[in-house]
Amino acid sequence: MVKIFSLEWTTPPLVYKHKGFLNIPELVKFVRGWLSSELYLFFETKHVHKSDEDEIEVYGKRKLNEYVQYTLYVEMKAEEISEVEIVKEGQKIKTQKGRIKVTVHGTMNLDWQKRFAGNKFLQYIQDFYHRYIIKEKIEDVWQDHLMLKAVTLKSKIQEKLESEV
Repeated sequence: MVKIFSLEWTTPPLVYKHKGFLNIPELVKFVRGWLSSELYLFFETKHVHKSDEDEIEVYGKRKLNEYVQYTLYVEMKAEEISEVEIVKEGQKIKTQKGRIKVTVHGTMNLDWQKRFAGNKFLQYIQDFYHRYIIKEKIEDVWQDHLMLKAVTLKSKIQEKLESEV
């Protein structure tokens, strides 16, 4: 039996917790805009709103090339949300106050078109391709690039939440 090289790699989860002012619809819009600017297709898979809680899961997919596809996931869980009015630059603004936990992680899928799927010979060729031809590109370029994108997105979300007032 041939040991097959893994076709999926996932970044460790990056977590940011924030307590204070927040605007959840604006945050989702911000994430959508950032993903779109980075050429990701945006999908919202979950949006649950309870009295003082919101739970939102979104992700973006990007086909890096014919063989590699990135997916960035953002999970937001807000609790103890209350509507508040604040005065900003002399105007009253309605916003929210509460706690939010944002988790960002990414997944890299190799052979996302399943060109090597089918029989053992093709899987052997794929394993050889991964181990000896593109191994360094997988580990030193694509994994690092995806991790950088996940860290950047988490940092941008953190900046956005910290600037809410």
